[in-house]
Amino acid sequence: MRHQLLPSGRVHYLPMHDYRGDGTAISLVNGKETRLQARKKVVDATFAETQVPSRTAPSFSVDPRVDLIPSNGLVNLERVSHCFVVIGAGKTAIDTVTWLLENGADPDRLTWSRPRDAWLLNRRTIQPNYEFFDETYGWLAAKFINCSADGIPRRRPHPIVQPGRRVPQYVRMCSPTFSGALVAKVETLLDNDNEKNVFTKPAPIPDMPADWIEIELN
Repeated sequence: MRHQLLPSGRVHYLPMHDYRGDGTAISLVNGKETRLQARKKVVDATFAETQVPSRTAPSFSVDPRVDLIPSNGLVNLERVSHCFVVIGAGKTAIDTVTWLLENGADPDRLTWSRPRDAWLLNRRTIQPNYEFFDETYGWLAAKFINCSADGIPRRRPHPIVQPGRRVPQYVRMCSPTFSGALVAKVETLLDNDNEKNVFTKPAPIPDMPADWIEIELN
């Protein structure tokens, strides 16, 4: 960004700002309001924003006696913990368990609480690049670590192309960069909004086994 986008003069970056959805952004540092005016369309990327444990309240009640921290709090441990309990089944939880083991945690003192096994996809078979193409088509005394934030909240899909507004979402399962690139390409090639929506139908976020069937059919 600092080496290419900002020097181009085509990008205005507002870090530490809260976008209010009405064309204004409020600084979280000094409260200053910045009015935003889109030349063509507003691209509302907040619909597909992710959640991380360090900034998301637990979805469960916590006894005040429980020592609960987010995963990034592990680097600030002040005393030896008798054991660790990792809560959650997503990538953050996997990374946390791996980090603990790599840093010498006793496996017998490590508990991993998750509602089910995760669905894991090998990036080598889903990344849209030449290697992907060749490979795919060629063949209480414990420290509790909260990793339970819903990384990609499941919401009812909305049309990506809306009057005066664009709402980026997945158009290909688990491929955010490909989805963004495809939406942008369709935006530049077509003029009719209805036709744009035909080529940018949102892909559902898989949660239940039946979701895989819908994804494959679409």
